[in-house]
Amino acid sequence: AETPNFSYLMAGILSNTGPNNTAKPASVISDFLQRAAFPAANIGDLSNAANYWQASNFYISPVVDSARPASEYLQDWISTLNAEFVWSDGLLKVMPYADSIITGGGITFIPNLQPVFDLEDNDYLVEGADEDPLHCSRTDLTDAYNQQPLEFHDSANEYNIATVTYEDSGHIEQNGIRTAGTVQAHHITNAEQAKTIAQLIAVRGLSVRRTFTAKLGYQYFLLDPMDYVTLTDSGLGLNRVLALVKQIDE
Repeated sequence: AETPNFSYLMAGILSNTGPNNTAKPASVISDFLQRAAFPAANIGDLSNAANYWQASNFYISPVVDSARPASEYLQDWISTLNAEFVWSDGLLKVMPYADSIITGGGITFIPNLQPVFDLEDNDYLVEGADEDPLHCSRTDLTDAYNQQPLEFHDSANEYNIATVTYEDSGHIEQNGIRTAGTVQAHHITNAEQAKTIAQLIAVRGLSVRRTFTAKLGYQYFLLDPMDYVTLTDSGLGLNRVLALVKQIDE
């Protein structure tokens, strides 16, 4: 009189490119963009990001089951893969945040930390005597989150939703528990990867707390977000400090 409930594991597009029915993120992003009518000619070289993800053992298994802007899906994926989209030279590129050598998945990822420019005191533009050539803002360490929950679909438990939480015990001991909002990463199906992603998000919030702002002349128009520069400023006591460009306003 009644039919039982059945569960099915579906092997979707590109699911054979990663372990345990997952896919390589670079392949998913390229395929998804083209299915969303993004011109293939405007997709940049994703090999650098692909190498980073493979070395880090990062794979995804996304399900596109609701009507949302394509950009929202893409942002959900990239925000949990320690990388960023960059529009440059008419191409959509993917740049990893990774700044150390990683070996895994049969390859070695070597980040390019070569600065595009070495910025010094004479390079910063000021409009008045009271304006700082290089402005530095720093977030308070006590305000940083030391617990980062992340929600994922656990392939080891019939793809049910599970949560992992990264904790910085030293920061908790000094400042008490400060829990960030839960990151939904349902495209991740591996518990170890989920733990690593939660740790990367938390550590970035705890460690990257200085932001520098400066005005530069037109000769630096070649700079793009995610480029590296060095900062030298006698007033702030900086000597060739490596910095990552996050935002450019023209």
